Amino acid sequence: MAVKCRIGDMIDQRGLKKKFVAEQLGLNESYFSRIASGKVVPNIETLHRIARFFGCYIDDLYEFDCTE
Repeated sequence: MAVKCRIGDMIDQRGLKKKFVAEQLGLNESYFSRIASGKVVPNIETLHRIARFFGCYIDDLYEFDCTE
């Protein structure tokens, strides 16, 4: 199963900057950048904060392709 992080796309769609989102979430900008690019999977608490910021479910932060 392939998993794609959608957080970076969500930031771009809303015209936001990663630095701004990181500040709003109380996260280090470098760490958040790695989350948004899919290089790091954060803990459930951080995922919950990100989902709440974007007004979505945690499941919406990732795209799952079960065909692979």
